[in-house]
Amino acid sequence: MNFLTRATAITKLGFTTVPLEGKRATYTPQGCINRSREQAQIDEWSQKFPDANAAICADENYVILESDDALTLQGHLRSLGAEIPSTFAQQARMNRPHWVFQRAEWTVGNATIPGVFEFKGDNQYVVGFGSLHPSGEAYIRLNDAKPLPFPLPLWEALMEMREARMGASNRASNFVTPGPVALIKKAVAAFPYNGDWEAFLAAEQVPEELVIGESERHFSLTSLAGTFRNAYPEEGPEERAERLCKVRDLFCVEGARVITEGEIDNIAKWAEKKTAAPKAPRVFIGHGNWNGHSTSDGKRLKTLSELRAERGAAKELPFLVPGLLPANLPHILPGDSGLGKTPLVAQIGVALALGVDFLSRAPIEPRRVLIADYESGGQVLSMVDTIAEFLGRSPDELNDYLTILDGSEWKASEVLSAADRWKADLVIVDALRGFNPDAEAKNAVAGQMIAELQRQGAGWLMVHHLRKDPAQEQAKRAKLDSEELKVMEWLNSAAGARALVNQTHTRIAVDHARTGSADLIVRPYIKGAGEAGRIYLTREFDDNGEPLGYSRTVGEALLSLNRAHQFNFVRGQTLTFDEVADRLKGAGLASRSTVKAFIDDCEQAGLVVREGLSRSNKSAAARYRFEKG
Repeated sequence: MNFLTRATAITKLGFTTVPLEGKRATYTPQGCINRSREQAQIDEWSQKFPDANAAICADENYVILESDDALTLQGHLRSLGAEIPSTFAQQARMNRPHWVFQRAEWTVGNATIPGVFEFKGDNQYVVGFGSLHPSGEAYIRLNDAKPLPFPLPLWEALMEMREARMGASNRASNFVTPGPVALIKKAVAAFPYNGDWEAFLAAEQVPEELVIGESERHFSLTSLAGTFRNAYPEEGPEERAERLCKVRDLFCVEGARVITEGEIDNIAKWAEKKTAAPKAPRVFIGHGNWNGHSTSDGKRLKTLSELRAERGAAKELPFLVPGLLPANLPHILPGDSGLGKTPLVAQIGVALALGVDFLSRAPIEPRRVLIADYESGGQVLSMVDTIAEFLGRSPDELNDYLTILDGSEWKASEVLSAADRWKADLVIVDALRGFNPDAEAKNAVAGQMIAELQRQGAGWLMVHHLRKDPAQEQAKRAKLDSEELKVMEWLNSAAGARALVNQTHTRIAVDHARTGSADLIVRPYIKGAGEAGRIYLTREFDDNGEPLGYSRTVGEALLSLNRAHQFNFVRGQTLTFDEVADRLKGAGLASRSTVKAFIDDCEQAGLVVREGLSRSNKSAAARYRFEKG
């Protein structure tokens, strides 16, 4: 079997791959970062590296859980109330499988406990099925099931085990021993060093239990970079990197690849701006009556009845814009450049401030809105005034409910403070890359930002953009108003960190409409509720061709001229498919596929309702009731 055969089999399952030299990604300039599922790239690699192994890569869609001792791992998980479900799996040697899962919003980063598990989430890979292990054994598929979404209980159990490895005292401490970095920190804190890292490193005492293995080197150095930052806040990255190099030389095994000074410099710089990530709340269910009891950190443990009551209350989600924008949560609105996202979010803000429902124009309670403008260079103010008049109101009515910040003068931290002072119900950030550029590029920073916005308490609507793919790739991008397309699939085209989509509450996809007279299609995906339908909008202009605002497009306005003509042949009738086809012969539709396409377009416009089976023929197709329009 050659690389082409191996890689093609892997990409047919939707995975990405790179060619491997044995188990190492040395054939591509940036290793797993150069992963692809495009056949042209696979063909090019196969010409250069015909006998290479092929990887399965962790990417924007999939993550990988690997174990060198599956039986031990599964036993630990059972002790924590978790299990590994029946998902796609492969292995080369007994008891050492790789499980592949769909990426979930909580699966961020990488994590390892040597000999037990390795979670691969960011720019990591495993050798794929069909390839050869150094022992000569072939990697084979254990389970051909489709990859399942990564379960939250499994993720929490893995993180609890990793925390125990880092020295935390928790349930996993019963079977996970503290790792070398936890023991190093403990040794420094104890006599005779009493927290003096300089004295500890100068002593150059390296007992066997403090040696950091190859699989834990990067994580351990990253953890110690944060420790050094906190211990020596007056020092900069250069001093921190020097201390980390000393740790590497003393405690880290050299391994197959040396950690370079450049990598250590990057870790030291990362720690300069890193803040501790907030820990997700955990619910531990044990024996006995926990009502009214607290954990050692002061957090009260809740009964199941209390948790059920909270869950019931959570289902009654308050909305700023009904069906579109829940209150008090962070949301994201990705769309291509030049689409009209700024006037769209401005109208959402103006309507809310005026007490007008954005979609139905029905009266609602006015809310306080803050717009942080990083894109339009002061044009938002005139846009806001125009939209207010378009909605039939005076711009002066906005004075107590809407204000605008010039992004060139306001940093992200200042915007949060302003949101508190303004008592904003909704903060519109246009666009994210001006507000927090690091959050656009890095999952960890994005996750921290979203957590901070949620703690702040307002609703946050962040305008975002799509990847600047080559024109050829953009042409292949699925259209948002395609019937078969799922919103979350389309959102894979959003630029930057995946956490921006996975960890926000409502993801509002926006694209050019390709249906009838509408200009935009808006498809929200609300966490916990799923897709929330399709909204079509038409941009209105004045007599001079100047834009005014958006109106919702419904009914026959969504039909093209041809479709509107064809609709006249069935208007107000209830028909079987064959009867529809017969009527439409007069409109020039001859084939059954064109008739189906017509019915699909009418359904999308809300002009037809399926009414079940024909009463005269139980084996007939459904009947279609066409509205009168």
